[in-house]
Amino acid sequence: MSVKTILLLVVILAASCKKDDESIKKIEPTVYVGGDGQFGNHSQIKYWKDGLEVPMSTDAYGGISLSMFVDGKDVYVAGQGLTGYSLGAKYWKNQTAVNLTEEHSSILNDIVGIARDIYVFNKDVYVAGYEWNGTEDVAAYWKNGESVHLSSDPHSEATSIFVTETDVYIAGNEWNGKNSVARYWKNGKVVNLTDEPSSAQAITVVDNNVYVLVNSYDKGISYWKNGTQIKVTSGEPKTIAYDFFVSGSDVYIVGGEWNGEDYLGKYWKNGVGTDIRDKDSYAITTCIYVLDDDIYIGGYLSPYGKPATAVYWKNGVMTKLTNGTSSSFASDICVIK
Repeated sequence: MSVKTILLLVVILAASCKKDDESIKKIEPTVYVGGDGQFGNHSQIKYWKDGLEVPMSTDAYGGISLSMFVDGKDVYVAGQGLTGYSLGAKYWKNQTAVNLTEEHSSILNDIVGIARDIYVFNKDVYVAGYEWNGTEDVAAYWKNGESVHLSSDPHSEATSIFVTETDVYIAGNEWNGKNSVARYWKNGKVVNLTDEPSSAQAITVVDNNVYVLVNSYDKGISYWKNGTQIKVTSGEPKTIAYDFFVSGSDVYIVGGEWNGEDYLGKYWKNGVGTDIRDKDSYAITTCIYVLDDDIYIGGYLSPYGKPATAVYWKNGVMTKLTNGTSSSFASDICVIK
């Protein structure tokens, strides 16, 4: 074989390798952020897909967004919106509104319910929150629009929901005669966690282990794993948790730490805290998602005397979702690969 032939083969092989390397590119995940923002004189339900805004609500009085779920090509956002004259539990699927509660008076903005969390399993839509039972607001969940009351206690509320093949898990709060306390329900049966003043924020099930995130007011943040409490903060300085994510043996919690004026952004990984700050604004962190060791956190910036701006952080690097000319807020985040 001649030297020219050898050199030609080397060039061809090098070009082939380069082409193969270029064709094997890292597939970037899609980042969905649910929230709401000012639209004229009212709030509009919306979400952002890789930074592009998608409006969900179109009614004149808007609403608030509290939770989001992505199932294939379908995007669900749950919260509160108008049903007739009443503000009630509601969710939107691909810009189509679904009312979960009914109007019960002719008084504008009379509250009859709220949807705190949404979960989709095998195309069935589950929503947790509370609704008016004719006398009081009580903890409830809905499966495909049909409500199930979890408690008759007028101080009760369902805050989070997780569904498996056989079981429905719901976190929430119930009055124990002295205080509002954290609870969860498995298939409608209540499981007591504590008798101390507390609030259950979120629930998830990983490898058959049940995790419940709880705020214990002046005693700090904790989570329960299969009924056993794991303390995260002690209560000094004051802290609050909004959301969590469990990945393998790692537990990520997002919330805030009190600075005398507001709860500034912070997250904890296995109890170790990391501040999230912005030099020009208060950074408020509300939701978290973890994928391939990348940490995604949603929230908003709250600058002095200016509108709030919805943002998210990936491994500490911030992405603004609006230009800041009108208020916007991020309430939930989901990352799909």
